Amino acid sequence: MLWFFHLSAGHPSPMPRRQAPQDRLKAIETLLLWEGRVTNSRLREFFAVHSVQASRDLTAYRERAEHNCHPVPGERGYRATEWVKPVLTEGSFREYQQLVGAAGSESSLQTGVPSESVLEDATHTSLRIFPVVHAAIRTGQGVDIEYQSLRHPEGTRRRIFPHALIQAGVRWHVRAYCERAQAFRDFNLGRMRSATAVSISAPATHADDPEWNTLATLRLRPHQALTVAQSQMIRLEYFEGTVGLALTRRAPLVPYLIQAYRAALVPDRELPPAYLLQVHEPEQLPPCARWSETPQDWMRKR
Repeated sequence: MLWFFHLSAGHPSPMPRRQAPQDRLKAIETLLLWEGRVTNSRLREFFAVHSVQASRDLTAYRERAEHNCHPVPGERGYRATEWVKPVLTEGSFREYQQLVGAAGSESSLQTGVPSESVLEDATHTSLRIFPVVHAAIRTGQGVDIEYQSLRHPEGTRRRIFPHALIQAGVRWHVRAYCERAQAFRDFNLGRMRSATAVSISAPATHADDPEWNTLATLRLRPHQALTVAQSQMIRLEYFEGTVGLALTRRAPLVPYLIQAYRAALVPDRELPPAYLLQVHEPEQLPPCARWSETPQDWMRKR
């Protein structure tokens, strides 16, 4: 019987922190740029300050960059104007990732000794697109996008109704109901060439996405082609010495995990040293938790 070291789903939320007022003002600008709005309560998700102090910070930011935001009746905060631009920040997506706790760059490494990171974002995330998608998720409405894919590199027009963002390794995706496909799909944010908000309520929500609401357990083990000594080394490196690793996630997210761990689904063809791990009993995974075809299959069909 195999015993696996088990990791459950989820990531720790960014801890509220006390920072200098300038850091809070930069956070206000970052939220305006990438989420399209900032509220008193949203700011306090990141900083351990009283609501009165958060209100003062919001007012102070508007005094410094009045052209970037405007108050909205009934909201304790501001929305971004159409001509919003960086004043206190660089306006980079990495700043947003660092704020929400999703960055993995050298600037976020705090090891106490010299450290470097090779983790870089592979998705170009646009200020013209991300806030539109973010707002659609928040309001439950649609987005008209021009989207490129490997099968349609020229691009196609689609209307989607997104319900969740996905950070998949070095790429960002959005889970959405696609009106054209009449089904839920994942869309790479870096392949969206345009995004326009549509004031239409979603015909289907996350509650109607059965694959998203299904949990699947991915079991990894050393590749079968490794020697006994090599397998033991891999177990120590990846599994804390146990036979394997079990990861439970939403089923549509499992393929991204397989890709991140570079685990072989077809170990007879996907061999070391390119693949040091393999998926244990991949046939036990639901169909949506596996790539529909391997890279080799896709290359043969080109």
